[in-house]
Amino acid sequence: MPAGAVLIGCRLRLHRRPLAEIQKEIKQRLKLKKSTQPLALASAGCVWKNPAGDVAARMIEKCGLKGKRVNGAEISSKHANFIVNRGGGTATDILALMDLTRERVHGHFSVVLENEIRIIGE
Repeated sequence: MPAGAVLIGCRLRLHRRPLAEIQKEIKQRLKLKKSTQPLALASAGCVWKNPAGDVAARMIEKCGLKGKRVNGAEISSKHANFIVNRGGGTATDILALMDLTRERVHGHFSVVLENEIRIIGE
């Protein structure tokens, strides 16, 4: 959707499924999410949008940034597209990691990462 656009309606096509089947799928999806994302630590979720034809987490990992820390903020060693707070991390620490990530990925891949999260108050 274009910036500033507002969705005012949609049409959904839903299919009934047995409750047990739905519950099983939910459990499987949650298990996968828990195994691949750092859910035990505070984070803002995925930091970067995936660039066309690639995955931001893969690029960040290839740059050797997984586990990189600035004070209490860390690029997650579990999923490189998450910046987690290991305790005492500040917005300044997170922004410093974002700047470092953007610079390294651009230098290595000639790709400018685009924020997935929205920065307020800069």
